Order: sequence, then C-alpha cells, then structure tokens
Amino acid sequence: MKVIPNDEFDAFYNDVELPTVKFLPRRYVLEGGLAVDMRSAIKDDMRRLYELMKSVADAGQGYGVDEFPTLNAFRSMTSDVYIIVVEEESSRKVRNLPTLTETGPA
Repeated sequence: MKVIPNDEFDAFYNDVELPTVKFLPRRYVLEGGLAVDMRSAIKDDMRRLYELMKSVADAGQGYGVDEFPTLNAFRSMTSDVYIIVVEEESSRKVRNLPTLTETGPA
C-alpha cells in the first residue's frame, strides 16, 4: 500500500471510485418489523463509518484501533474494497459494522 501524505490525500481520494456491489441496494424487513436498506458505501459515508469502527475498537469490541489509526488511513485502506452498509430505513442509523470485502483480481 502506498503511503500518501495528508496534504496530498484529498486530491488522491477525489479520483478514487469506490467499488459497488451489483445486486445492491436492497430493502429488507427484519424479524420484528425493522425495515433496513443494504447498500454499497459512498464517500460521504466514510467519516461516519470510521467513527463507528473506532468507537467499537476503543471499547474493545471489534477491530484493533491500530488497524485504522486515522480517517485518511481508513479511506485509503478501504478505497479498493466493497463496503456494505446496513442502515435503518426510518432514521438512517447504521445497524452494522461495515462489511469489508476484497474486490478480487482485476
């Protein structure tokens, strides 16, 4: 992975096209009646997803905090993977840790 200085990162990231899952978006109604949308992440999601993953890591309930030490590191390390987001239809609250899946060979 290439390390990109912070002052150059925004220009790099503006050119990145996040991979999308072909069969998404989808709407599901879970047992109990909760309606959720499952979709591919977009760039506007990244800060919210990073903060969610960081809070879980800080609480010792998931990823190690060192895996994604900064927002830019998170955005860089996830710029070429599928990121699946599940959020409540009514509130847009994220209901899962982002699912990160490699895109595979080109």
